[in-house]
Amino acid sequence: MRSRSLTYFAFSAMSLFLIGCNRGCTTSHTIASESRAVQTSGGNAEVVGRVVDYRHSKRVGQDIFDRKISHTYGLCFDLKFGTFHLSEFFHEGVDNPDNVNLSKELGRVKVKISKDQNHIGLGVDGKVVKLVHLYKTHGIGTDQPKLNADGTMDWAKLDIESFPSPSEILEESLKNSCDLMPYGSAAMNEFCDDSQPSSKIHKLLLDKWPSCTFAKNYYTEQKLRELVKDKKWKKRAVKRGKKVLKNIEQYNFQFDDIVAFIDFLDEDELSQELDDILLANWGKKDMIDYTEKLVERLNHPNNSFDKDEREALYELAKSEFTEFEKTGESNYKMEASECLLVLTALGDTTTGYNFVQNAFGAKAKRYDSLDFLEVAFDHFDVYTDYQQQKMLSETEATIDVVKDYARSSYYDHIERLADCSMLKRLKQKYPEDLKFQRVPNRCK
Repeated sequence: MRSRSLTYFAFSAMSLFLIGCNRGCTTSHTIASESRAVQTSGGNAEVVGRVVDYRHSKRVGQDIFDRKISHTYGLCFDLKFGTFHLSEFFHEGVDNPDNVNLSKELGRVKVKISKDQNHIGLGVDGKVVKLVHLYKTHGIGTDQPKLNADGTMDWAKLDIESFPSPSEILEESLKNSCDLMPYGSAAMNEFCDDSQPSSKIHKLLLDKWPSCTFAKNYYTEQKLRELVKDKKWKKRAVKRGKKVLKNIEQYNFQFDDIVAFIDFLDEDELSQELDDILLANWGKKDMIDYTEKLVERLNHPNNSFDKDEREALYELAKSEFTEFEKTGESNYKMEASECLLVLTALGDTTTGYNFVQNAFGAKAKRYDSLDFLEVAFDHFDVYTDYQQQKMLSETEATIDVVKDYARSSYYDHIERLADCSMLKRLKQKYPEDLKFQRVPNRCK
């Protein structure tokens, strides 16, 4: 039984692999290897030469197991220096893998390592093919041309002791190419961790936040808790936060990170600037959901809105929602659905109750359909359990009186909320209006 299960598992894994290779894929394995020790002024290294078989698999017909297989071969060199390993720093194709003399091929390779062990030069056939810069055995990614090799420099011209320190390279990399880290972020992470919060690298990190992916990932809750203890870092962070808030439109996709960062700093003036932005911009459908953040802060037990701000906010939201009930149309600059969210956050449940009592059934005809649906169902959880039940109990009567072209929108909005019997009845009652709508799987 165990053998049969393993066979089935292997077959399933192979099938999934082949399905993933519908348009062709390549796998590789080493068919021969040899190494050579190299002594340098910075320590001993090991160069490994490998002959590699690249197997190309491509589906021929409809059957995933009917495949065309081809092979190509290559010679590549790897480097091992302490715990730092670099695979395939050089690669070239070979015609016949059986004719490769690895001992002879390894003689083509030259290695230089700086005395401080921070820089490695790799050469093949008298040319510099790779430059590697290390911070504590972690490779440093940089796009600076002078720190990279393109295979044109003569090996004899390489001065391995001439390169900047790892800290200078990392600072320059963060400054000019924050998201380009070919060897990963380990070197940058460790360098930042090793540096004082008041250091240059931490200033650069703040200057790059929040657009820089590395900066956003680095500023974990635990890391911020450490950094904020340093007065100089916090002063810089507050200054950066103010600058970002003044240009908040540039950071549509980082808004959540910005709010979390500012909340963590817990600085009154900065928090007030954020509150002012939320108060000035909530209510609109925008790239940034200001209303959502405003509601979150209103619901927070330590929210910073004073009594006057809360009263003014309430009056504005209440008047706009009242206007929606009178006209049947929402103000796109102050959406009725957003007003209801704010009113609820401020403790008002009466407005939602009155809407539920007075807007369904035949009374729904006076509302713009899309505006009505936004208020009624886009934030369904804003209503109490009683209000939700009443809304759903009157929804079918509401759909009966709306325009035929609007019924599909109503159905889409209640599909996840209404009971199955209602959904099936509506499909039978309005087959043409709801011909593109489907009864959900939970009802089948």
